[in-house]
Amino acid sequence: MPSLFNSNGPLLTGLPVLYNPIYLIPFILAPLVNMGTAAIAIALHWIPPVVYPVPIGTPGPLIAFIGTNGNVVALGLGLINLALSVAIYLPFMRLAEAIVRAAQQSVGGDSNA
Repeated sequence: MPSLFNSNGPLLTGLPVLYNPIYLIPFILAPLVNMGTAAIAIALHWIPPVVYPVPIGTPGPLIAFIGTNGNVVALGLGLINLALSVAIYLPFMRLAEAIVRAAQQSVGGDSNA
C-alpha cells in the first residue's frame, strides 16, 4: 500500500528486491522504458511537459495528470507506463518464484509454501 503513494522504501527493504540479482534488470529497465515513452509522447506533442508542482505522496499514475493540469492523455500514459512496468517485472517475478520452489524441493522443504 505505501508504494502506491510513492513511499517505496519499506517495500524495497521488506522484500528481497534490492539485493536480489534477478530483479536488477527490471529495476533498471522499467524506469528507462517509462521515461522513454514519456519523452517520445512529449516530443510528439501528445502530452505537455509537467509544469506544476505535485505533492509528495501522489500516486504514480496521477503525477503526470496533476502536473500537466489535468491532461487526460497524460493520465492514460501514466496507466500505460504502469502496465509496461508490470509486464517487465512479471517474467522476473515468475523466475524468482521458480528458483525459490526449486530450492525448497531440493532441500526437502514444503513445496506448497
